[in-house]
Amino acid sequence: MKATSPGVAREPFGKRCGSTLLDGRRSQFALAKTGDARALDIATDQSRGLRKRLLHVECQASGRKYAYAGIDSSPQDYPAPRLLKSNAAVTDPLARLRTRLNPFSEEEQGHLINWGWYVMDLAMRSYGVSDEVAPQAWPLPDWPP
Repeated sequence: MKATSPGVAREPFGKRCGSTLLDGRRSQFALAKTGDARALDIATDQSRGLRKRLLHVECQASGRKYAYAGIDSSPQDYPAPRLLKSNAAVTDPLARLRTRLNPFSEEEQGHLINWGWYVMDLAMRSYGVSDEVAPQAWPLPDWPP
């Protein structure tokens, strides 16, 4: 299995599986940006999309299973059973959360960790390892998404 992040080169995640994970960090275009900064945002977003399409083609050609989960994914898009429920009022703003290098609050970290774990679990159980049991508790129970 390989874990893939758009900002990081692919690296081995486990040798026993012929699967690939892909998370979909997305940049948000800022309307106030002009000129070079806006062009860079557009080029970055397009290269992330291209990387995702190339991975899709590679996995299909090699017969590997793969799963995709993005921060703006909807749990309803995945057919795997869900025992945990998320709150769109909490999760929708996470897709627009700043990506600057300043520290996140404990609450932001907790929600991000739980949400990323949740959508990747749904993606993996939907398209990768379908015989796994749905989780019944959050990794960080104080911050349910």
